[in-house]
Amino acid sequence: MSPDAGAARRDVQRLLQLGLAVAAGLMTAGLGLALWSGAPDVALQPRGLVQRDLPLPVRLCGLGVLALAATPALRVLTLIVLWVRERDWKYAAVALGVAIVLIADVMLGGR
Repeated sequence: MSPDAGAARRDVQRLLQLGLAVAAGLMTAGLGLALWSGAPDVALQPRGLVQRDLPLPVRLCGLGVLALAATPALRVLTLIVLWVRERDWKYAAVALGVAIVLIADVMLGGR
């Protein structure tokens, strides 16, 4: 393991912590607003987050869930960069394969 590997692992850990904090903050804000304003129950799909007619609490909760789901994907992309910098081609190739499967799932999942 190279000397920079420890710092890179800490960066990945910080990324995961940040993703969790952002998701928790958005969901907490959305829940608080929903309880305060009495927002209706709405079934939400990821594409629906851009609709302007949705209540703000519903959008915040949806964005929180989306941030929570995106955090592991960002970790995979970060690890690809880390392993390419370290010239660890085997792990970089495996992580790239995982990223391709994740991207294909997002692209084809709604059909």
